Amino acid sequence: MVFGCFSFRAGLSTLFEILSFLKIADFPKTYSLRELLFDLGKAYNKEKEIEKISKENIQVIADLEEAYITSRYLPVEFNESQVKLMEKFTKDLKKFLKNL
Repeated sequence: MVFGCFSFRAGLSTLFEILSFLKIADFPKTYSLRELLFDLGKAYNKEKEIEKISKENIQVIADLEEAYITSRYLPVEFNESQVKLMEKFTKDLKKFLKNL
Protein backbone atom coordinates (compact mmCIF):
# COMPACT_ATOMS: atom_id res chain seq x y z
CA MET A 1 0.00 0.00 0.00
CA VAL A 2 2.90 2.36 0.58
CA PHE A 3 3.76 2.38 -3.13
CA GLY A 4 0.23 3.53 -4.01
CA CYS A 5 0.43 6.28 -1.40
CA PHE A 6 3.82 7.32 -2.74
CA SER A 7 2.32 7.47 -6.22
CA PHE A 8 -0.54 9.72 -5.08
CA ARG A 9 1.96 12.11 -3.54
CA ALA A 10 4.39 12.01 -6.46
CA GLY A 11 1.59 12.67 -8.93
CA LEU A 12 0.34 15.66 -6.97
CA SER A 13 3.75 17.23 -6.53
CA THR A 14 4.50 16.82 -10.23
CA LEU A 15 1.17 18.42 -11.12
CA PHE A 16 1.83 21.31 -8.70
CA GLU A 17 5.24 21.87 -10.24
CA ILE A 18 3.88 21.83 -13.80
CA LEU A 19 1.06 24.25 -12.97
CA SER A 20 3.47 26.57 -11.15
CA PHE A 21 5.89 26.49 -14.06
CA LEU A 22 3.12 27.31 -16.54
CA LYS A 23 2.06 30.31 -14.47
CA ILE A 24 5.36 31.77 -13.24
CA ALA A 25 8.01 29.96 -15.34
CA ASP A 26 9.47 28.45 -12.18
CA PHE A 27 8.51 26.03 -9.43
CA PRO A 28 9.46 25.65 -5.78
CA LYS A 29 12.32 23.28 -5.04
CA THR A 30 10.90 21.51 -2.01
CA TYR A 31 9.64 18.11 -0.94
CA SER A 32 6.90 19.60 1.21
CA LEU A 33 3.51 18.98 -0.33
CA ARG A 34 2.04 21.73 1.85
CA GLU A 35 4.61 24.24 0.66
CA LEU A 36 4.05 23.28 -2.98
CA LEU A 37 0.30 23.64 -2.50
CA PHE A 38 0.59 27.07 -0.86
CA ASP A 39 3.00 28.30 -3.53
CA LEU A 40 0.58 27.14 -6.20
CA GLY A 41 -2.22 29.03 -4.44
CA LYS A 42 -0.09 32.19 -4.50
CA ALA A 43 0.77 31.78 -8.18
CA TYR A 44 -2.91 31.47 -9.13
CA ASN A 45 -4.22 33.93 -6.54
CA LYS A 46 -6.19 31.16 -4.82
CA GLU A 47 -4.67 31.38 -1.34
CA LYS A 48 -8.01 31.31 0.49
CA GLU A 49 -9.25 28.24 -1.37
CA ILE A 50 -5.94 26.43 -0.83
CA GLU A 51 -5.93 27.38 2.86
CA LYS A 52 -9.42 25.89 3.23
CA ILE A 53 -8.45 22.70 1.41
CA SER A 54 -5.31 22.39 3.55
CA LYS A 55 -7.14 22.87 6.84
CA GLU A 56 -9.87 20.40 5.91
CA ASN A 57 -7.33 17.78 4.83
CA ILE A 58 -4.38 18.39 7.12
CA GLN A 59 -4.08 14.76 8.21
CA VAL A 60 -4.33 13.39 4.67
CA ILE A 61 -1.66 15.82 3.49
CA ALA A 62 0.55 14.78 6.42
CA ASP A 63 0.01 11.10 5.52
CA LEU A 64 0.97 11.78 1.90
CA GLU A 65 4.14 13.54 3.01
CA GLU A 66 4.94 10.68 5.36
CA ALA A 67 4.37 8.17 2.55
CA TYR A 68 6.91 9.96 0.40
CA ILE A 69 9.64 10.14 3.03
CA THR A 70 9.13 6.75 4.63
CA SER A 71 8.80 4.84 1.38
CA ARG A 72 12.36 5.88 0.63
CA TYR A 73 13.95 5.45 4.03
CA LEU A 74 11.77 3.78 6.67
CA PRO A 75 9.13 1.06 6.80
CA VAL A 76 5.59 2.38 7.22
CA GLU A 77 2.11 1.00 6.84
CA PHE A 78 -1.16 2.74 6.17
CA ASN A 79 -4.52 1.17 6.81
CA GLU A 80 -7.13 0.84 4.11
CA SER A 81 -9.16 3.85 5.25
CA GLN A 82 -6.07 6.08 5.17
CA VAL A 83 -5.27 4.95 1.63
CA LYS A 84 -8.85 5.57 0.51
CA LEU A 85 -8.75 9.07 2.01
CA MET A 86 -5.46 9.78 0.21
CA GLU A 87 -6.93 8.55 -3.06
CA LYS A 88 -10.11 10.65 -2.63
CA PHE A 89 -8.10 13.74 -1.69
CA THR A 90 -5.86 13.29 -4.73
CA LYS A 91 -8.81 12.95 -7.10
CA ASP A 92 -10.71 15.87 -5.56
CA LEU A 93 -7.66 18.12 -5.62
CA LYS A 94 -6.96 17.28 -9.27
CA LYS A 95 -10.53 18.33 -10.11
CA PHE A 96 -10.01 21.61 -8.28
CA LEU A 97 -6.70 22.23 -10.03
CA LYS A 98 -8.22 21.68 -13.47
CA ASN A 99 -10.28 24.84 -12.88
CA LEU A 100 -7.30 27.11 -12.14
